[in-house]
Amino acid sequence: MKEYLEIGKIVNTHGIAGEIKLEPWCDSPDDLKKISTVYVGTNEYRITSVRILPNGYALVKIDDINDIDAAMTLKNKVLTAHSDTIPKKDGAIFIADLIGLDVIDAESGEVYGTLSDVIKPAAQELYVITTPRGDVMIPNVDAFIKKRDTEKGIFISAIPGLFDIGDNDEI
Repeated sequence: MKEYLEIGKIVNTHGIAGEIKLEPWCDSPDDLKKISTVYVGTNEYRITSVRILPNGYALVKIDDINDIDAAMTLKNKVLTAHSDTIPKKDGAIFIADLIGLDVIDAESGEVYGTLSDVIKPAAQELYVITTPRGDVMIPNVDAFIKKRDTEKGIFISAIPGLFDIGDNDEI
């Protein structure tokens, strides 16, 4: 498990009293209300208040950031938090702990590649698997993802042809 995880990006300031607008990367923006200490690089900050906006962004007040000029220095920075302080449902696994794991066929044991990214479009998370022949995306659904083990890898059930990248160059 990684010790510090990214929890969001500061996308703007809000008002003149030093509040920041945060794009949360947590499972739920409400998770931010349970985190009291955050980091920007090696600088530690205490969160004093969090307001969730209807669009999913959060307005966050950080101790010692008391005016727009101080808040502006944090714009476009990424907030991290200690993994022990981030709320996690029973059995849940942080995405950061999956990145870099082998992606393995659940039946044959064949290693297809490694998980290089998780993309979250509107409908369904997509796992990006980097193989020697290119990247392949699969949806994070039970039909494909059979087991996630942070020690052994991600076990999948692939449909025929999914990893046949570049086999038909005459299309």
